[in-house]
Amino acid sequence: MSFPVLAAAAAAGIALRTDWKASVTVLDLRGDGRWRWIVGETFATGMLQPVVNGILLAALGPAGSVGYRIVATVSGGLEPIISFARTRLLVRHTALDLVISGAAALTAAGVAVALGASGVLGALFGAGWTTTLLLALATACFWRLSTLATTVPFAAMRRSGRARTVFWLRLTSTAVYFLLGVSAAFLRSVEWVFLAYAAAEVTTFVLYASVNRRISIAATRPSAAMVRDTQTGRIRAIATQE
Repeated sequence: MSFPVLAAAAAAGIALRTDWKASVTVLDLRGDGRWRWIVGETFATGMLQPVVNGILLAALGPAGSVGYRIVATVSGGLEPIISFARTRLLVRHTALDLVISGAAALTAAGVAVALGASGVLGALFGAGWTTTLLLALATACFWRLSTLATTVPFAAMRRSGRARTVFWLRLTSTAVYFLLGVSAAFLRSVEWVFLAYAAAEVTTFVLYASVNRRISIAATRPSAAMVRDTQTGRIRAIATQE
């Protein structure tokens, strides 16, 4: 089946199942316009990912690209858990959801590595899987797990309405992914690619966490308000709590 047919079927399914009235309410189309930053962020980051994948597959060569796809597919088993946690955290921050999701993702990562070490993946993927990919799989699982940590400051900023800030942070993160991932691909090593992904995600976490911390501190810091002194008639600044 051709790609256009699959794409059309997917679009039709989404259109049929979408509650458009609720979607308009969520996006707040007549509000302050934050939804434009969110849509722009999704478009910009999503558009670049196929380009990165194309460069990676071409640079890795036939054998390397097969190994890359296998590792990406197996480690992708963690994504439903991480996506669930991301959705929950975008609504509200709860330590219980984070602990449960983290434990589930860690268990899934352990199972994936165990399947690779025991030879099950070799039986499933045949010659495409080699024992040399086990390190790449472990690294890919670490990369997926690290995205769960990044979700915490990301969701906090999104909940506080910092759509513009998140937009520029996501673009910066995407640029880091692009530079590190493509550079590693030309080493023709699947392990180096996923190690570059992990390094990019750790960098993203540090960036998100530092910006979110500054926002939190600024939100609790007293600000100055100008008032007129009733006795002297002069205008002076007083501290107010935001």
